[in-house]
Amino acid sequence: MGRTIVSFPSTVVDTLPYALAGTGVTVAVCDVEPAWLTADASPRARGFLARVTDTARDVRRLPAQAAPAAG
Repeated sequence: MGRTIVSFPSTVVDTLPYALAGTGVTVAVCDVEPAWLTADASPRARGFLARVTDTARDVRRLPAQAAPAAG
């Protein structure tokens, strides 16, 4: 069984650490690179992604990585 759950920002990263307390399993959240979002993404959606990651407790943050160039 794994010891780390990796997630993109969502409400899961806020609740999972509580559900997994005492199990030895940790949660890591992968930051979302703003360039990954389409131009149509609303400011509210962008704010949600940043806020849910910033307020999550007991998670390890993984920095966003730029996508490799195609080809």
